[in-house]
Amino acid sequence: MDEHKKEELGNILAIDEKRQRVLDLQKEMQEPNFWQDHEKAGNLSKELADLQNMIAKYESANTSEEIEELEKMALFSGVYDKSDAIISFHAGAGGTEAQDWAQMLKSMYERWAQKHGYSVIEIDQSKGEEAGIKSATLEIKEPWGTLASSLQGSNYFHDFKKNRFEFSTEMSLRLFKGLNFNINGSYERVRDQLSLIKGDSALEDVLLRIRELSTNYEYRFSIGLSYTFGSIFSNVVNPRFGSGGGRVSIHIGN
Repeated sequence: MDEHKKEELGNILAIDEKRQRVLDLQKEMQEPNFWQDHEKAGNLSKELADLQNMIAKYESANTSEEIEELEKMALFSGVYDKSDAIISFHAGAGGTEAQDWAQMLKSMYERWAQKHGYSVIEIDQSKGEEAGIKSATLEIKEPWGTLASSLQGSNYFHDFKKNRFEFSTEMSLRLFKGLNFNINGSYERVRDQLSLIKGDSALEDVLLRIRELSTNYEYRFSIGLSYTFGSIFSNVVNPRFGSGGGRVSIHIGN
């Protein structure tokens, strides 16, 4: 394995920055009111899972095939590379040969997308008179949905019976173009709270006479719909004309 090449890919993929981002997200997710904003919490949970997956792939890459996979990840590490894409093919004025070549390119892109788990929708196609295609447009869509879960725990070193565990999960299911069904939930078991024995307490009691509170727990659950609307080309921004779009969300839960 080429360690220098792996190190270069680590710089391109900003692995150190992603490790720091993971720590920041884990700290933020421990906040008591983290799940009050369900949409934000779901997005951050998905971001955490994606970051941890990329870091794990980088750290375990040892063979030439795994290094090659890192190179592909580096090519698709831009801001909009996780978004859906519209691809158009035009043979132009090259005749039958150009139409054959346009057909080959279309097939190559379709096979690549399907191999990597994307769905391919043919929006339109105009066939050539003899062979190939004059033009075609494909929509490359992200997988049907996302699922992210996390488990966190903590305890006091002097007493392992005083601990806290939290499990959270977020699922987003694509129903059809623009409309997603979202489920968010978390359960937290709390056994790390300390208190003083009731009654008047001297300074020595404050420092020494502490005990664990009764076991407590918290849970949160929500379901909702989110709809994204706007131009399908909104990821391609012309600074003179701008771009448009928006999101509408409905959540039900506690």
